[in-house]
Amino acid sequence: MKSKKKFQKNKLPVFLISGKSPVTKPGGYAAYSHNLAKVFIKLGHKVYIIAQGDKNNITKTKIGDEHLVNSSLIDKLPFFKSLELAALPFFSYLFVKEIEKIIVKNKIDKFIVWGAGPWSYAGVSIKNKFKNRVKFIVSYFTTFPHEMRGSYNAINVADYGFVTKLKYFVVLNVVAKMYARLENSIVHTCDIVACHYNSTKKILKKEFSLPNKKMNKIAYYVEIFQRNDKKTKEDLKLEKSLSKVFKTKKTLVIICRQDPRKGINFLLRAFKTVREKTDNIKLIMVGSGSMFKSNQKLAKKLGISSDVIFTGFVSDFKTILKKSDVFVFPAVEEGSGSLSILEAMKEGKAIITTKCDGIPEDIVNRKDGILVPMLDEHSLSDAILEVINNPKLIKKLGNNAKKAYISKFSFDYMKKDVEKLLSTI
Repeated sequence: MKSKKKFQKNKLPVFLISGKSPVTKPGGYAAYSHNLAKVFIKLGHKVYIIAQGDKNNITKTKIGDEHLVNSSLIDKLPFFKSLELAALPFFSYLFVKEIEKIIVKNKIDKFIVWGAGPWSYAGVSIKNKFKNRVKFIVSYFTTFPHEMRGSYNAINVADYGFVTKLKYFVVLNVVAKMYARLENSIVHTCDIVACHYNSTKKILKKEFSLPNKKMNKIAYYVEIFQRNDKKTKEDLKLEKSLSKVFKTKKTLVIICRQDPRKGINFLLRAFKTVREKTDNIKLIMVGSGSMFKSNQKLAKKLGISSDVIFTGFVSDFKTILKKSDVFVFPAVEEGSGSLSILEAMKEGKAIITTKCDGIPEDIVNRKDGILVPMLDEHSLSDAILEVINNPKLIKKLGNNAKKAYISKFSFDYMKKDVEKLLSTI
């Protein structure tokens, strides 16, 4: 590494537990951990990234030494990959073993464990074993029960069928209750919970009786980065096909993991109404996830599949976001605000979204974006039709969104707050 990135001897090494790889994988926790790692590096800390992978592997990256762990047992049991976070306890065990191995190998005395949401569970064992040798910090956006409640509420049997509704009923009423105990252990064992939204603080206080003094609100920022070293043939092919779309059509874009709580079924139904009133429009859906194929089937069922572009995972979506006319995000649950919305704000996009959790803390209705009620396809379609046909409104909302982002979110703000937080524990 260059000299300006040398680690300071007086700074404790940081074990960053991200769940998925913050270098190559999609998802909110991964993207957040990527940016958090950059802050640690800038502050002079040695960073060890602990995440799940397809195989055990150690790689030196620009944001730290990435340690990916896996187990053949998990690969042999597809149940653990199909059900929400089912493999978390197993990976947590592997994370603990990997952290202990690094500590012994590098003769580390005192250190920091900083985890992302429920993936922080490994930190509980580390804290109990190493006591005062470790400072255990957790970043929280939402809780698993709150997340699954949103997913369950978003699933219409008419859209996804009875089996999908039943699956999330079981997840909400069985799995989520078990994981609530796990998360309760995390937030009460850690030294501090780092929050970014008042909505998150309210959820943690309500669900786990977490006192305000345990929660520290800090600033953060987003960065759109390419997940692969080079663009793949699929990336280049997609760019070529979309370039024609951008030249000839008005475009809506949504960028997110396709979970039920993102409300994509309501967007598809709203788009059907929009499509009936204007034929010069396309909907671009960027992202993979558990509901990807189900959403494709729903688009076909609604008769709009020819005008909905499902890209799947895109390693670098910045160009798609820049060239699209309007960013739409009909979330049913976030817990906090949305990383995707912040990315759109940073790029100066006109935004249509919902009055969901912490989103109104970032978006002022009709100034920085348009806010509509959750689970309401009619209000959503009305908002899309109003904005997409009004270039002046698109420009106004986009400019205001960018100004709002700049005023509240930056690398320097996050760096300052993280440094201050670390000095208090």
